[in-house]
Amino acid sequence: LFSFLKKTIIFLHFYRQIRREQIYTDFYTNQTCNFIYNNLFFKKRNVYIYISSMVDTPLTIGIFSPIIVLPKISYKNIELAYIFLHELLHFKHKDFLFNILAELLSSIHWWNPVISLNLVPSINHVQELYVDYSIKKLSLKEGNIQYLETLLKTLKHSNTPKGIVGGIPFFSGNNRFKVKQRILCLTNDSIYQNHLNDFVTKRAMTLKRSLYLFFILSPFFYLCF
Repeated sequence: LFSFLKKTIIFLHFYRQIRREQIYTDFYTNQTCNFIYNNLFFKKRNVYIYISSMVDTPLTIGIFSPIIVLPKISYKNIELAYIFLHELLHFKHKDFLFNILAELLSSIHWWNPVISLNLVPSINHVQELYVDYSIKKLSLKEGNIQYLETLLKTLKHSNTPKGIVGGIPFFSGNNRFKVKQRILCLTNDSIYQNHLNDFVTKRAMTLKRSLYLFFILSPFFYLCF
């Protein structure tokens, strides 16, 4: 559990530093973010948006109320709208909570490389594909292109933060294969790709249920041995 505790301490330090950073005060931008939240959750809430030099890609933290952290990158209003939609969909899917569970399980099963090395990256990638597909269903073709351009713009500045428990970056890693999968998810309208996107959606839900069940059963596994 040392690895998990270390990451938790890093996250708590990161969280304290973020709360001291500059709050995004642009009225139009805050109204856009709150409007997206209200339409996703059908209730009103003021979402806190911070700007920080500690991150180089937008990310979301929080289980009960979302905090969106933006890097010091100049985004257009439409790009910010897609970033907020992306991050709030992560919050709606409860990805922050499941990432914490995945990190904890990886630490508990440190002796198993299949889990300790692959669980968190695999879950993160499926979460990103699930959000991309959700945005594709909500947007027109022109909107998908604009969203893709926002992704690629962020990729140029991206160096995924390491050691932050549960943090959900807008662009989780720049592995070439994973980037290609995300691009195909947004641009390819073939029957095969649509079936693949549906499969990703089901896989995301199955992974979350399996992760939750595995987390509950882990103590019983160790008691048996």
